[in-house]
Amino acid sequence: RLEQPYGYGKWPPLLLADPASSDEPIRLRGYIDRIDASPAGHLRVIDYKSFGASGSIAAKHLLEGTRLQLPLYALAAQEALGLGQVRAGFYWLVRQGEASSLRLEGYGEGPEDAARQASDHVRRYVAAIRAGEFPPHPPADGCPGYCPAAAFCWRLGQRNSWR
Repeated sequence: RLEQPYGYGKWPPLLLADPASSDEPIRLRGYIDRIDASPAGHLRVIDYKSFGASGSIAAKHLLEGTRLQLPLYALAAQEALGLGQVRAGFYWLVRQGEASSLRLEGYGEGPEDAARQASDHVRRYVAAIRAGEFPPHPPADGCPGYCPAAAFCWRLGQRNSWR
């Protein structure tokens, strides 16, 4: 499957329990780039990334909460869409022509650990947003050139002050 939606139209959203609200879960939606199924029905999820040649994605990015898409896609394929059990997944780095070092099957005890880690980050982010907390957290390796906030970012403000 390519570009598989969840949370749009007839496709159910991924629902995460919200510790702040017993009534209303956190609803996520998106498009999963690619889902492969083995003859046994096990799934592999692939998320394509096309950033510059210096880009890489490692387990530390999931641990830090900066790369959550892949494990959330895996959780959506498994739980929201009910397509089967996710056994593997990786980011495909298009410009490098290779898979990332972050692989769901190699994270902790597997895809479930990666999904749990990503879900915990989402819950914390949602709680902070609801509390009105929006502290800047620029990436350690610098801001990407395509960032839509470049026009007003405090980090770039001094460089752009001559305009």
